[in-house]
Amino acid sequence: MGAVARAADAPVVLSEDDPMAKTLGYYKDASKVDVKKWPKRAAPEGKKQFCNNCQFFTADGKTQGKCQIFANKLVASKGWCNTWTAKPAA
Repeated sequence: MGAVARAADAPVVLSEDDPMAKTLGYYKDASKVDVKKWPKRAAPEGKKQFCNNCQFFTADGKTQGKCQIFANKLVASKGWCNTWTAKPAA
């Protein structure tokens, strides 16, 4: 028998108010990151950092995706957090 998906197992959208999101500096809109608090995003290379080009991100539509850091949560494609790591070259 195959597994049956349950609503309780469905990913939920990560809130910026989530305690872990706050700890890791998650913003659903990367352009709004407090760069004084999160200088990694302030550098010229930081301006190119978004959830959708992070190695921990898997797209789940055009505007969001799953993140390995935030288990069972969906993050914004154009979001950012301090764990951002470039996807390995294919």
